[in-house]
Amino acid sequence: MKLRALVIALLAFVAAVLVAAGCGGSDKSSITVIQVGEGPTDLAAAFGSIWVVNGDAVTRVDPKTNAVQLKQFIPTAEGADGIAVGGGRIWVPCAIGGSVVGINPKINQVDRNIKVLSRPTAATYGFGSVWVSQSGNDRIQRVDPVKKKMILPPINVSFGPAGLEAGYGAIWVPNQFKYTVSKVDPNTNKVVATIPVGIQPTDVAIGEGSVWVANSNSDSVTRIDPKTNKVIATIPVKGNNPSDVTVGLGAVWVAQIDSKSIARIDPKTNKETQEIGLQNDSPLDITTGFGSVWVPIADGNFIDRVKP
Repeated sequence: MKLRALVIALLAFVAAVLVAAGCGGSDKSSITVIQVGEGPTDLAAAFGSIWVVNGDAVTRVDPKTNAVQLKQFIPTAEGADGIAVGGGRIWVPCAIGGSVVGINPKINQVDRNIKVLSRPTAATYGFGSVWVSQSGNDRIQRVDPVKKKMILPPINVSFGPAGLEAGYGAIWVPNQFKYTVSKVDPNTNKVVATIPVGIQPTDVAIGEGSVWVANSNSDSVTRIDPKTNKVIATIPVKGNNPSDVTVGLGAVWVAQIDSKSIARIDPKTNKETQEIGLQNDSPLDITTGFGSVWVPIADGNFIDRVKP
């Protein structure tokens, strides 16, 4: 009976792999499911690994083996929500703990825990600093990772700052409930431009000479010229609720929560060229690295690795 049960289990596993690989469908993208622990929400590719936020902890995945590298998760502060890379560390804003923690990838431990004035909900790294959104008071906060302290005062942006990003000489902040993006000059720590975009922008990405904005409530992506601060294109996507965006592998990739899919946008044509279904799983974040697109899955205990 044990042997029969083992055979059945193996057959079920093979079937799951075949389904995840997209067999029987028109999309030739392959999907590998990687168990990482309960409730993955955010991820980043850096230091030879994929780093995944799971609740109030972070785990590390080896892209060579598609397996968790650590025997134990790395504990953060309470309310971990977001992830960023820079200055030789992984940075995780912790909303309830009211701090941003830095993980040293050489020792797989937190060696920075820097208090901020309000609940941080997203982070980026650039211009020698960590920057966090504080949606509760419509500000962003700049943090000195070397001196381990805030750079005051905080910077007022607009209503509901979300997934900010550093690049092209500025910090770019989507304001969810004002339908704009704020451009912040790191030399003055002041907003130098406010750019109208789509409805409820929740994330931005940098690359291919542009700033890309996911408009979660208008099912579109806005492309901004960082030199002129003008909108180049508003690109409709086929899926619903495009909440996160990233640039890599020669394309723009969009995580679409409600349609449980990923969209690929060609930056040469400003058109969606591929829609990748995720086997009825909703992606919460998106990044590229190691020849793949990676997404954490809502209400699951795994991430998907997509090879388009």
